[in-house]
Amino acid sequence: MSERTLYLSIAGVGVVGVIVVLLFLFGVFDRTSSVPQQAETSVSQDVATPEETALLENIDRRNGPEGSTFDTSNKDEFAAAIDAAPGTQEQESLLLVEAKELAQFFVERFGTYSSDTRSTYARDLRGYMTSEMWDAIGSFTESNAPSDSSFSIETQAGDVSVVDFSLPNRRAELTVTALRSEQFSSKSEEYLQYVTVVLKQTQEGSWLVDSILWGDRLN
Repeated sequence: MSERTLYLSIAGVGVVGVIVVLLFLFGVFDRTSSVPQQAETSVSQDVATPEETALLENIDRRNGPEGSTFDTSNKDEFAAAIDAAPGTQEQESLLLVEAKELAQFFVERFGTYSSDTRSTYARDLRGYMTSEMWDAIGSFTESNAPSDSSFSIETQAGDVSVVDFSLPNRRAELTVTALRSEQFSSKSEEYLQYVTVVLKQTQEGSWLVDSILWGDRLN
């Protein structure tokens, strides 16, 4: 082999080596540059879709104070609104039951009397009335003269319907369906009658009857 041929062979090997090194380097850089693209793809998968965002907003509005959206600044208000709701409803339900029971009790007792008892039935119920109601009927009961005729009226309270119930106003208006039996000498009759009862709540939370109105007979 001549010296010229030897030099050409060495040069060819060197060129091939340089090409191999360049190819290796470019391959490494290409693989390294692809890693951020994969990271971006994984991050984008955590972004909420429009449907998910709308669902979260609806949940916030439903559970929190009316007309508000949940965020870190009003989280305490949302918690208070959610925690207070069941207790408030339970308290209102109990007070409504008490109001209905008082209305039924008062209609039966106030609507049952006879010529023998005269006005004592009203005086016995004074503790269940407001001072305004007692002032309205007190003069009548005190001046009620004995009757020469014999009579008796018996009342049984039935269903109760709510006309108005407002705890902020401390007021309840209820309608009681009453079954009444009247006995006048030898004549007797039985009929249904609507009775409107208005209650007021004291500062202590108890109910008192503020007015009672006997409506028309139903039969």
